[in-house]
Amino acid sequence: MRGLLFMVFNNLLQGFLLYMISKEERIINKFGSQMFLCDFAAHMERCPEGPNCVGPGGTSFTPSRLYPFELWTTRTFVRDSLVSLFPERKADILKDVDPGEYGVESYWLRLVCCFLFVLGLWHDLAGSWDMLDLLWYVPTQSELWIVPLAPKEEEEAAQPMPTMLLSDIAAHEAIEMDFVQFRVAGMPLHWKLFNLMCLLFPTKMYLWLLTVDIGIVFLMETSEIEDMIINCVALGFILQIDELMMGIMPPECGKILESMKGYAKENRPPIHVPEDEEIIQHQQARSWHIWTPNLWLALVPRRLVAMVAVASFFVAKYYVEHCVMESDWSLVSKPLRLPRESNLPWISFLFGPIPILFPIDAEDEPVWQMPDSSSP
Repeated sequence: MRGLLFMVFNNLLQGFLLYMISKEERIINKFGSQMFLCDFAAHMERCPEGPNCVGPGGTSFTPSRLYPFELWTTRTFVRDSLVSLFPERKADILKDVDPGEYGVESYWLRLVCCFLFVLGLWHDLAGSWDMLDLLWYVPTQSELWIVPLAPKEEEEAAQPMPTMLLSDIAAHEAIEMDFVQFRVAGMPLHWKLFNLMCLLFPTKMYLWLLTVDIGIVFLMETSEIEDMIINCVALGFILQIDELMMGIMPPECGKILESMKGYAKENRPPIHVPEDEEIIQHQQARSWHIWTPNLWLALVPRRLVAMVAVASFFVAKYYVEHCVMESDWSLVSKPLRLPRESNLPWISFLFGPIPILFPIDAEDEPVWQMPDSSSP
């Protein structure tokens, strides 16, 4: 029960942090009139003739006119304020007061940070797969998970230990735990279904999916180089909260988990391969050459391919969800519409990976949209 309590508390903490990041990106930034970054200034070295050379202000990018959003909005506010104060000199103000443009400082670093972010979270997904694999292979029957040690192991465990600093009860429990072994054993079907439907899928795996989805949006909306690197590292902290929770668990719980014996692969049902088939497989292995597909399948690391595929999918999802393509192949932000309320609905947050199910209610009239033409 105590372990379940810690798990619920951990999920609430992780979910709350993800909710706040999602609220920042989907609600608060919009009230700050921040359009989606998309590919503004993505390949500035090709400007002014190439794609993505026109910023959200409608002018062409140059290295000296590229600013982060906060600085760009401040400079734009100063220019617009001067126009409001001196409307008769609007032409001179627009000519002499240049707010610059808002765009990404490094397109390739942003993609690399997205990949590194997925790489840092991959061990959590692998842990979910190991848990699913374990639920599949352990016997579907009730078995003892606390068993006495063998006589030889009891002698090794009975070594003298310093107990003068412990209370009598704590010392008795510490000594008693040294003569038993905790192991992963079989579990009835209803407990397997409980672990599968209540722990693995709705919490561990879906939290991972939410973290990747929200984290990729967060990184794709980061324009400055140093912030990209810092945010990439900081986002991985969210899925490490469970390890911090383990550190505050009672000592006896930690000792049980550390000494627990896993379900060995040797206990799984063996797969028998006929001898003649083994000979055929051996001959096929010896006949590999540079054009053999199986050779390249063996050389290419599958996990690396899977990580690249996951990162590419969520980056592509970001572009489809937030950006539109111009006639010159530029990827620019969709028109910015203010949300009708300042809070992010929980149902919209939970279905963030599938936003078409519960979209955020927004105003009909946009407060910003991409200018039709640019001025050099």
